[in-house]
Amino acid sequence: MQTNLRRKEKYDLKVRGMIIPGQKTRFEDKIKRQIEIEEMVRKIVGADINMVYYMIFAKELERIKERHSGDTLYREADIIQKKWYERGLNNDRLNEIKHAMNIPTGIFRLDISLLDGTDTLA
Repeated sequence: MQTNLRRKEKYDLKVRGMIIPGQKTRFEDKIKRQIEIEEMVRKIVGADINMVYYMIFAKELERIKERHSGDTLYREADIIQKKWYERGLNNDRLNEIKHAMNIPTGIFRLDISLLDGTDTLA
């Protein structure tokens, strides 16, 4: 737990526009990773009108990679993939992006070809 003095110091730094130690490097790391993801998606998708949606898909995968692991990660990735497939994106490209981000298919693999539109992910 922070002391009141430390809280006041951090607040003063923010008010004066100064950067808290460590904050800049975390931000720079996030920006570098975002650029890597965008370049990877551009290489896989090419010049597609839906490129921005593939990038959003990849960023959603990155977000769940930070929060989950194991079967939960696999299931969450499959749910996100189904969402974007249902919105009209190419399933092969979605799989390529998922593979490039080192998210293997989990035990609970979602076979999109079996869905008829009335299924729910409950």
